[in-house]
Amino acid sequence: MKNLLRALVMPAAVLVAAACAPASGSSRKPAADPVTVEVTNQNRRDVRVYVVRGGTSVRLGTVVSGRTGTFTYRGMSAGQSETLQMGAEVIGGDARYTSGGVRVAPGERVALRVEDLIQSSSISVRRP
Repeated sequence: MKNLLRALVMPAAVLVAAACAPASGSSRKPAADPVTVEVTNQNRRDVRVYVVRGGTSVRLGTVVSGRTGTFTYRGMSAGQSETLQMGAEVIGGDARYTSGGVRVAPGERVALRVEDLIQSSSISVRRP
């Protein structure tokens, strides 16, 4: 009787354990390659730089006047391109630039050139 009980319990335990195991392919999604944002500040003043995604601003950092800053944006989904806007605002003033939406894929490079007349600033996307 003991042997019969073991013969029934063992396969049942294996089935339960297999049912509780994670399914193959249900592991975490791989992280997307970051987007590199290169900002050239030709404005006379320092600027604060940000990305706008879905109406939400994400601050990247500050670029000093006459310098170029490079930032990494990691908010992308793996394997999917998204429409982003880039923005810059003069520190200590109310001048601001927000680009139109540009389609960006993970791993691409966005170049933002901030001009002295900030509304004349421009953006481009470079594919790898």
